[in-house]
Amino acid sequence: AQTVNFVIRERESSAVHFPYVFEHGKRSATESYSGPPDPIGKYLIRTRQPLVINEDFDRRWAELGLLPDTDAVVKSHVTVPLFVGDALLGVWDVDSPEPGRFDDDDARGMQALCEIFLQSLSPSAQTEAAA
Repeated sequence: AQTVNFVIRERESSAVHFPYVFEHGKRSATESYSGPPDPIGKYLIRTRQPLVINEDFDRRWAELGLLPDTDAVVKSHVTVPLFVGDALLGVWDVDSPEPGRFDDDDARGMQALCEIFLQSLSPSAQTEAAA
């Protein structure tokens, strides 16, 4: 994968944090920001399912209401929602420059790992995330 992101959204403040960003084999920093959910966040809230894009990336990205990143060479993408109850806590996001890199099995595997992570949260952290 070219890029792996773990994104957390604070429910009350709408602040978005990137505690884990790995690009081109190196850890990098991304600034936090505040705002409403982007089109992918809205899609994930509506469907509660991972998003897999393997073909026609720019067209599919545009269908979701997003502009292509002209600096990125993304051809395949997986985003897994991280829900605690009905609250979207964040996403696990993986991009690749290789077309057809991800399939539904990859998404299910990533979703299973994310569920293990969410189950490992303390009860107070789960309650806080769902509030």
